[in-house]
Amino acid sequence: MDKVIGRTPGLVAAVGAVMLTWAAPLAAQEPAGLPEKASGREHVVRKGDTLWDLAKLYLTNPFLWPLLYEANRGTVEDPDLIYPNERLVIPPVPAVADAAGAPGAAATEAARGALATKASDGGSRELRRTRFYPGNDLKSERDRDPMFIGEELERKAPVKAAEFYAAPWLAQPNSLRVVGELVQEAGRTQPDRLVQTVHPFDKVYVRYVGGARPKVGDRLLMVQAGRSFGAAGRVIEPAAIVTVQELADEVLIGEVSRQFGRLMPGALALPLEEFPGVEPTEARPIENGPVATLLGFVEEQPAYDLSDKGFIDLGREDGISIGDELVAFLPQRRAKGGYDEKLPPLTVARLRVIRVAERTATVKIVGVEYESLAAGLPVQVVAKMP
Repeated sequence: MDKVIGRTPGLVAAVGAVMLTWAAPLAAQEPAGLPEKASGREHVVRKGDTLWDLAKLYLTNPFLWPLLYEANRGTVEDPDLIYPNERLVIPPVPAVADAAGAPGAAATEAARGALATKASDGGSRELRRTRFYPGNDLKSERDRDPMFIGEELERKAPVKAAEFYAAPWLAQPNSLRVVGELVQEAGRTQPDRLVQTVHPFDKVYVRYVGGARPKVGDRLLMVQAGRSFGAAGRVIEPAAIVTVQELADEVLIGEVSRQFGRLMPGALALPLEEFPGVEPTEARPIENGPVATLLGFVEEQPAYDLSDKGFIDLGREDGISIGDELVAFLPQRRAKGGYDEKLPPLTVARLRVIRVAERTATVKIVGVEYESLAAGLPVQVVAKMP
């Protein structure tokens, strides 16, 4: 059985820290206008629901989404992904108020504090807010139709649309098809508001870049360039999906329909690539698959949990497809400590391809056996999608 060795998952630690700061809960209260199926403090998930939105509806504070996750561990395996027809228990609202008496304000600050993690330099950084803005497809959040068979198939697929669009990849920034650049949030009155509080359905201004202008209804992937991997390019990290609503002379007005991380001024707008789709089947084992190198991870440290994404130097030109699986391994080596015997190759982790570029691919970690997983290890394709 695969196990994760290393740092404690941040979400569990964060939830525990938040729980310790909260006093005894209030009696359950039903907010006005609840869906009919939510009676009895239970919610039946509908298409477009997120833990962030449900916390805002039932607990009056979206930052309390960890409470929903903690109360439904038996149903929700990944807080990024909840599915239609799942039944979620709604926990009581925490009895926390700030000095001014605003219910939930102190809880918000406690959640923010608990959702901070130590950076490698000893400082602190807020965790990415992917879990605040999850989703199982890219249709309108307001589309509440019943689940169709297509969604059930996507749920069983090894790589899902939301996972594909949120995945970073490697590219040279000058090779990107940039059509715009984020200027600011519409109606912003505070200088740092965009960085702190932009949410789905917020409006933003995007200035035009290049000769081709998007059309109303187009969807744009907002990205930011991260650290360099030399000739392989820089990390291109998705921040949000913006739907074009209006076109002005110098800027377009768009609505944030999906968010994967912080959305800041200067983010580049790219035409949204269509999700290629993945068959709801497992990759088939192969022998003597191609061998490559694990170039590294989005952040500059060895990966220890299943949320980290990495990059390999095999891509579309090498026949790599979304859903393919690889193993990272320690190659044959000499024993240490005065022994001279040769040690056989040792598998340390299993990886799955979630996005493919021409000469590189993005992988997620699906299992770690040993803490030796690090940049520079050889990787080999062991299973291919049919």
